Amino acid sequence: MKHSVLKSAIFAVAALGTASANAELITEWTYSVDTTIIGANFTSGGGTQVVSDYELSWGATGGSFEADPKNRSAITLDLTDASGNVMTNGAFVPSGEITHWNNSISNTFATLTDASISSTLTLTQFNPVGGEMVELTTTFMVEFTETYNEDDINNCIAGSVSRCDDIFVIDAASLVDQFIVDGYIYTVVIQPEGFGPLSNAQCAAAGAAAGCTGFTTLENTQNDASLSFAIFARPVSEPGTLAVIGLGLLGFGALRRKS
Repeated sequence: MKHSVLKSAIFAVAALGTASANAELITEWTYSVDTTIIGANFTSGGGTQVVSDYELSWGATGGSFEADPKNRSAITLDLTDASGNVMTNGAFVPSGEITHWNNSISNTFATLTDASISSTLTLTQFNPVGGEMVELTTTFMVEFTETYNEDDINNCIAGSVSRCDDIFVIDAASLVDQFIVDGYIYTVVIQPEGFGPLSNAQCAAAGAAAGCTGFTTLENTQNDASLSFAIFARPVSEPGTLAVIGLGLLGFGALRRKS
């Protein structure tokens, strides 16, 4: 079998060749996801900052974001559900979880401003039986704002539920990828549960452009966001291939913040 990878090539579909008359759709894959933190930047300030494969944390030196007095904040990755089987044109399947440990910390400590997260999805053909394997690597750019916790919630960014929700923005353009196998174009759509469009004020507060995508996190709370993905496929030459991608993006845009 022949396959090629189109990294973020949403608009290249119209230029692709004609599908093979004998092409066979791969209806099921096994998958594994390896997601790691590859970098981060912080404001100036004191305390200690930790950057490792699965943890970003900041705040009091020698403190904790999980146990009292919870004098550090953190972003952690959990890949417990990062492998399994996925059906083509089927349901979304889990690929991990990202958690923001939103704790109150001193304003003298350095805080996170942005980070980059690399995620590699490995797909292996399962049905029909065959040896096709595809590996897709995506880098997510994340912008983050640790808000000041005012006594009066009215001083927070509009829409805050707690004493000034923190703001988490993700690069939405990195949530769609494509590849071709034997005349079929496969579109992978990544869906972070709880993420969705933010207000212009929230985007501005996070240093992002209007219309950004992300979520806000409650103060003094462990905020979890599950990651999942699905695969959609059509013959390369079939009209409507772009519509499949559009449906995936519309579905992402319609996500609502987890209550």
